[in-house]
Amino acid sequence: MGTLRLSPAAVEISPGESTTVEVWLQNASNYYGLDLALTYDPAIVEVPSGHVNPLWEVFAADSHFVVIDRAAAGQVRYALANLNPAKPFSGTGRVCSITFRARAPGRTVLSLATVKGSTRNGQALWPAKADGAIVVHAPASTRPSQTTQVRVTADAWVEAGAPNTNHGSDRLLRLRTQSQSMAVLQAPLPATARGQHIERARLWLYVTGQSSDQAGTLKAFALQRPWREGSVTWVSPWAAPQGKDPSDARQEPAGSATVSAINRWVAIDVTSAVQAWADGSANHGLLLKYNTPSGGECWLASREYAGRGPYLEVTSSAPVR
Repeated sequence: MGTLRLSPAAVEISPGESTTVEVWLQNASNYYGLDLALTYDPAIVEVPSGHVNPLWEVFAADSHFVVIDRAAAGQVRYALANLNPAKPFSGTGRVCSITFRARAPGRTVLSLATVKGSTRNGQALWPAKADGAIVVHAPASTRPSQTTQVRVTADAWVEAGAPNTNHGSDRLLRLRTQSQSMAVLQAPLPATARGQHIERARLWLYVTGQSSDQAGTLKAFALQRPWREGSVTWVSPWAAPQGKDPSDARQEPAGSATVSAINRWVAIDVTSAVQAWADGSANHGLLLKYNTPSGGECWLASREYAGRGPYLEVTSSAPVR
């Protein structure tokens, strides 16, 4: 039946600040409609727009019917269905996003109180639910923060065209669109960040070249499985190619960045992944994917590239109690 989840699952902001939470439908099958009710504490946060922001990855942008789209008084209601000739949805994608603004210090659960899907024939679907939370704290300036940079200690790229070949010692990480080649890398969590609130974490990458004149998008996904730089390939140690199995990698990206120029640094915000590591989740590193509308490749400096190797920059502070 799939799972409806929020990303990021946990957010910390200050009064007056805003944050956007995406609603993901994961590992779904045969969805043609969805009705959800999300509740929150209106004394802690509000939804200024009064509605959600549709993201047309699950439902058809040009062939749908919205039953309700309202956010007020501590509840978000959003219900819609596809219309012919749209096809049912199977897989993982974003349903919508919701922008919250902090009103007062405190913690509110973002509870998926009611979630019901339907097939094209009207059969009910009941996905699993994964709630989220928003913590509103005093301005960050009242909590001393520390920024630490750590170098990537392992990286490699893997390709569908040579599924058993290891590229762990290459100077370049070669990423190809349509996930025909990808990169994996790992950096240790700074000791100062363990058990701390991660204000911001960015993965810095040096772009050495692109095969297309069009801007591309780099996406980072938290890996769920351990791997070794000297033996990782397209097929090993993964359960499925392209990071499509949830046991290999999280299916929603930890962050993304636009690549529009070469011989420059680009940063991907991976705060959600690093926060999970700081909270005790296993750090198996990140999976990188690249895409452009017209196809092509992007080349990144690996840790073997002197002076241009990737690194992780983490700003942390004491957690909210």
